[in-house]
Amino acid sequence: MVPPEGYLTELRRITSRYGVLLIADEVMTGFGRTGEWFACDHWKLEPDIMVFAKGLTSGYVPLAATVMSAEISDYFEDHPWVHGHTYTGHALAAAAANAVISVYENEALIENSPEVGNYLLERALNLMSIH
Repeated sequence: MVPPEGYLTELRRITSRYGVLLIADEVMTGFGRTGEWFACDHWKLEPDIMVFAKGLTSGYVPLAATVMSAEISDYFEDHPWVHGHTYTGHALAAAAANAVISVYENEALIENSPEVGNYLLERALNLMSIH
C-alpha cells in the first residue's frame, strides 16, 4: 500500500513538531523491493529509527538490524541499552549480509529493480485478465 502524496512529509513534520520518534519499518520493503534501497527513500524521508531484515541477507540467514539517527545514538553513549537476542552479532549472518550487499551493489540490482518490477507487474496483470 503506497501512502498518498504528501502523507509521509506531513507525518515527519508532525512527529518533529511534537518530539515523537518516527520509526520506519523496512523489513518487507527494504533493499530494493520498491526500486530504491529503502521505501522511505522515495520520499527522501529520514526516520529517527529504521528497522530492516529479510533483504539484508536475501533470506539466506536470519538477520535483522536497527539503525538510528546520530541524535538518538548519542543518547545511548551515556544511557546503555542492555538487550540481547539469540542471534546477536552472529558471524555467519554478518558475512552473509556483507556478501549480499556486495551483490546488490556490484550487479546494480537496486537500480534494476524498477524495470524488473514493471515487467512482473505487466505479466501478472496479463494473467489476471485471462481468468
